Amino acid sequence: MNRAPLTITILLLSMLTIMAAAAVAPMLGILSEHFSTESDLAVRMILTLPQIIIIPSSLLVGRLSRRYAKRHLLIIGLLFYIIGGLSGGLSESITSLLIFRGILGFGIGFIFPITTSLVSDYYSGEQRIRMMGLSTAVNNLGGVIATLLSGLLALSSWRHPFLIYVLAIIVLCCVLVWIPRVDPVRPPAGSKRLPSWLSREIIRYLTGILMLNIIFYTIPSTTSMTIGVLALGGSLFCGSMLAIQNFCSFSAGVFFRRFFHVFGSHVRYVSMLLMGLGFFFFMINPTGGVLMFSLVCIGTGFGILTPFYLLQISNLTSGHARTAALSAASGSMFLGQFLNPVILSLFIRVVSPISTSAVLPSAASILLIIPTVAVMFIIDRTDRSGDHRTERKQS
Repeated sequence: MNRAPLTITILLLSMLTIMAAAAVAPMLGILSEHFSTESDLAVRMILTLPQIIIIPSSLLVGRLSRRYAKRHLLIIGLLFYIIGGLSGGLSESITSLLIFRGILGFGIGFIFPITTSLVSDYYSGEQRIRMMGLSTAVNNLGGVIATLLSGLLALSSWRHPFLIYVLAIIVLCCVLVWIPRVDPVRPPAGSKRLPSWLSREIIRYLTGILMLNIIFYTIPSTTSMTIGVLALGGSLFCGSMLAIQNFCSFSAGVFFRRFFHVFGSHVRYVSMLLMGLGFFFFMINPTGGVLMFSLVCIGTGFGILTPFYLLQISNLTSGHARTAALSAASGSMFLGQFLNPVILSLFIRVVSPISTSAVLPSAASILLIIPTVAVMFIIDRTDRSGDHRTERKQS
């Protein structure tokens, strides 16, 4: 079997997830001005509302995969993605825009877990490690492309960046041609047991994914407004900064296999250290150069830790249980993204009466990351299932 077309299709699918947020992140400042009568939280929800819709959608696809082929579910998800993504640029009010963002999120909930499960279905051993890293890398490459294009297109109109979602039409054509028609594997009739993937190790990884995304999404939801407050640049500058972060995540994903073999299960701590360092510099001195350095650290840490968690979940499960576990991972990932602006807004409300800092979101960011990283260390400390020797034994 020639896997090149299948590999290309999986990698193109991987690009779509982060593009949902990356296409609008650089123009949050512009949208805030356009919808000036709306609350700050409402504007932030443009970026993160899809994440809350993804949660039930991804859990739904975990159940539907028992009855329907993954290819068919992917087609449905892509259709929702195309409709929700492109229609956002036609919105006349923030309410209609949020509705279309919700439709987009429903489509992503189908696309992400199935794409990740396809990597585990068709690749094993060293190939699986490589593909999991490449999948995350290409995901972040989509972020680089989307943020740069969004920054450029937003110069003419806030509606134009939504044209980026046209890529999903090309991906749909690839799925129709290259994704195999494989019937689903149905569980035995009358089986009512708890899913076999609901183990202690999986729950730890799901919690780690949740915490990781609560941390990481402080950046796209804060950087645009921070740059505006400090007058460091416009939408193009913001798009460039976020593109640098996503490029570092892309590079980390490309070299994930090397990181994994060098550090083994300890690679998660290296990632957390990088992200903590990045947030620290983001807070203490958010000038142009320091901002770039902090985004490099944060992007690199995120690019390593995401495929690590997904790889371990894939290694600990198989068959339908793997799809269900990865659907839960998708739900945890996007729940963290959705919770971020809510938690960040609460921090800002607490800090604002005692601080006059012009870059209040940055100060809130460091308050957010300290307890979150502490929880991640506690969760991972007793977990030995991620050692690289486990993968070698399985392969």
